[in-house]
Amino acid sequence: MLHEEMRKSSLYRTCFSFPNCRVLKRKIFKEELEKQWPGPELRWDWDVWVRTPEVFRGRECLIPDVSRTFHFGTSGLNMFPYFQDLYFLNHAFNTKQNVKFNVDLVRKENYDKEIENYLR
Repeated sequence: MLHEEMRKSSLYRTCFSFPNCRVLKRKIFKEELEKQWPGPELRWDWDVWVRTPEVFRGRECLIPDVSRTFHFGTSGLNMFPYFQDLYFLNHAFNTKQNVKFNVDLVRKENYDKEIENYLR
């Protein structure tokens, strides 16, 4: 297991967008997503919509090892108290400010090498 301080600044690269960990360029939101954002007639969550091939378009995401967000809702379309407690009650949460990430390590050309080194 990584040292706790190291974990707070670790990033992973994924082709799957996870709910509650999206940060994207304003340009992508303003020029692509905002104009097609679904209205209240959508019968499933926005995070499911974002994962559709037409919206996600094969992009990759960077996610922190330790979450910077905290899920507090116990009810909703896909949430109920049992799942909230099961998954989020002991979920790691970073409260440290100004965490520095080494984005160069997760650039496509470096990431596979970094994962191989980590696994060794």
